[in-house]
Amino acid sequence: MEIATRAYAVWIYGSVARGDSDGLSDVDILVAGDVSDAELQVIVSSNQATRSGIGAGRQLSPMRFSWSEIEHMAAYGSLFLHHLRLEGNAITDTDDGRLACILLALPTYQRGLQEVESFQAVLGDVAAAVRRDHSAAFELAVIATALRHAFILGCYVRGRPAFGRETPFIQLGAELGLEPELVESMRALYRFRLYQTGQAPMPYVPTSADVSRWLEVADTLVETIRRDLVELDRTMS
Repeated sequence: MEIATRAYAVWIYGSVARGDSDGLSDVDILVAGDVSDAELQVIVSSNQATRSGIGAGRQLSPMRFSWSEIEHMAAYGSLFLHHLRLEGNAITDTDDGRLACILLALPTYQRGLQEVESFQAVLGDVAAAVRRDHSAAFELAVIATALRHAFILGCYVRGRPAFGRETPFIQLGAELGLEPELVESMRALYRFRLYQTGQAPMPYVPTSADVSRWLEVADTLVETIRRDLVELDRTMS
């Protein structure tokens, strides 16, 4: 199949784009445009930047959004699009700068409180799960993922966006005055997420008590971020 002739853009984002990739990093690729699944694979596999140089020897993780999806996300100031604007790099651009223009006009993120509510709902689901048969490693991966996204949001709310694997924990942890040991524990906790995706070994053998302890910590930290958002909304109003 030939590459789509319709306008599309290919951007690299994440650790490879930031320049802080390591042995656990894959190559995060966004394809923006109205392309099919088959066309997506051709676009990604045929792009020189993903076959050599920055993509050499790494797993490719492509994501596709149609133009209508991109425009919908831009309307509420999607954090993903803010991430792309701040740290992404265009590697193929047949769209006459359409995506770059959308990114330049991004409004402030407008769904922070809704996002926090979703994190709290996820933590509630974990709390319910530990009362039944469960995998402690899986539930810790869920908590770690919710915490990381909450910390990304917290960094953005405080005017210092950070989107790395561990940078949000380090940066916001320092701003919140968290003990360095707790920040290091959160970084280790996120290894359970990487373990679930096959990118890293399990950091330690977890128990249900570990899940309960991290639920308590995560509840407190997510509530702190929620209060930051409430204060921001009050200030803007």
